[in-house]
Amino acid sequence: MPSAPSTDLSDDDIAQRFRAAGIVVPADRAAGTAAAARRLLGVLHWLRAPRSVAAEPAAILVLGERVPR
Repeated sequence: MPSAPSTDLSDDDIAQRFRAAGIVVPADRAAGTAAAARRLLGVLHWLRAPRSVAAEPAAILVLGERVPR
């Protein structure tokens, strides 16, 4: 499992991530959004767990083919 990402990002680092994503945070909400971003980055390793080949869904549909009835 990958290591947990660092949650010691500065407010400027988090603001840069928001800008890169096209998110404009109002000045009066900057502290709250930075705190929420730190919490989400702290659990990112749970949200993006690696998947094994067995966990991948099987390819059961093929475009262009008709299923006989």
